[in-house]
Amino acid sequence: CLSYIFKYFRRHNNSAENGIAGNYLLFRRLFNDVKALHEPSFKRLYVKRGILMIFGTSLSLSILLYIFRYPAVGMFTDSPEVAEIAVVLFYVLFAYQIGDGIQLCFANVLRGLQDVKPIMYAAFVSYYLIAIPVAYVLGFKAGLGAVGVWLGFPIGLTLAGLFFYARYRSDMRRLTAE
Repeated sequence: CLSYIFKYFRRHNNSAENGIAGNYLLFRRLFNDVKALHEPSFKRLYVKRGILMIFGTSLSLSILLYIFRYPAVGMFTDSPEVAEIAVVLFYVLFAYQIGDGIQLCFANVLRGLQDVKPIMYAAFVSYYLIAIPVAYVLGFKAGLGAVGVWLGFPIGLTLAGLFFYARYRSDMRRLTAE
């Protein structure tokens, strides 16, 4: 699956050196492609490949960060107390990767479909009205400290991704009906 994507980028003189940039380029190229404009099944295929690329990159990065979490933290601090807090925050980072991948993928899909207004509204609700209050409540009221504050970010990103996914499904139903 990924080999097809990289062949596609090489054929069109784009670079896909990492999953995030590759995902963005995939969807920008996809919706400029004449065939993709008229075939919803072709769009779905590209979206599935983009999701696989994002999750593959996120999973690979998470595994590497899990394996090398202590050396990675050691590059920034010699304090064992700070290192222990930072290592715990790595687990929040893994959840962040998943939420960020979902929202990135479907935000790019909606941009490719030229349906950008819902991105603004969903992002505002997810990040400002949900993520920030959740971070405050978990961090300060629930007593989770830094972990609680940082948990607000993956919660907001995941909700934004789910909103974007719901809009994508709605757009695809509309395109299929046309």
